[in-house]
Amino acid sequence: MEILALNLDKVVQHETLLTDVWGPEYRDDIEYLRVAIARIRRKMKEKLTNKEEYIVTYPGLGYMLKSIQVVES
Repeated sequence: MEILALNLDKVVQHETLLTDVWGPEYRDDIEYLRVAIARIRRKMKEKLTNKEEYIVTYPGLGYMLKSIQVVES
């Protein structure tokens, strides 16, 4: 999540996430990443009142964390 947050609104490639989180020997093990992203999404849905997806999947490329719009009342 930290890597996605540091690259807010930018697509981070699968290989970059896998290498930075699990190490270079895992750079091709995309299933690790899919499971981790699914868990993060589930936790976000539990905590957020709106059900918007903030982690966008770019098939064959990577993931992007979208910035959250803050609405003041």
